[in-house]
Amino acid sequence: MKMQKFGTGCVVLAALALLATPPMASAESWFNIKAGGYIPTGNISTSQYLGGFEKGLDAGFNGELEYGYNFLTGPTILAVDIGLGYFHTSGDISVTGEYQGVPTSISASAKIDVVPLSLGLVGGIHSGPWRLYGGVGIDLLFCNADGNATASTIGTTSGSDSDTVFGGHVKAGLSYDITDNVFIGAEAKYLFAGNADFKWGTDSTVASADLNGFMITALVGFRW
Repeated sequence: MKMQKFGTGCVVLAALALLATPPMASAESWFNIKAGGYIPTGNISTSQYLGGFEKGLDAGFNGELEYGYNFLTGPTILAVDIGLGYFHTSGDISVTGEYQGVPTSISASAKIDVVPLSLGLVGGIHSGPWRLYGGVGIDLLFCNADGNATASTIGTTSGSDSDTVFGGHVKAGLSYDITDNVFIGAEAKYLFAGNADFKWGTDSTVASADLNGFMITALVGFRW
């Protein structure tokens, strides 16, 4: 429910920005290429029938292609952006516990690939060659995981599964104009996302991944 309210708020803000801006005030478009790292703050956890254990996810690569459009002229930035990205993470769990009162050794591993599609609202200022900006947005994350899980009492299950989850983000960045049309910069984003659930050959969820985390990227962009 909170994520739905967040997404609705972002859409309303974007609509108000469009309505409040005169048609002749449009100034520029840009295209960014970003590459960096994904630093998860969430965990991967096994389902209850595998003991309900959890462990932090590993950091991985993050990249994104982004198109943006600024509605304003002058030093103020009020823009929308659309992004298509990719990030990778993985997680491993190996523990000894109990399953229905029986001592059990449990292990699970997953390699998770995520393709997020984002829509955002951006505001900022432009002073000389520098641009400072911040933004909020909504995300649709297409997730795929290859993994396996083993418990000494019930055997092994493995395979590949996918899930789609909704999310949101906040971000801030700084860029520097090399020329009138080319710029470089850095950006930090925090992703809020629902859990991605994976079954791997069973009818029940075997593992669940909390995909919340930071995305730290360098970028090169082109403006026209």
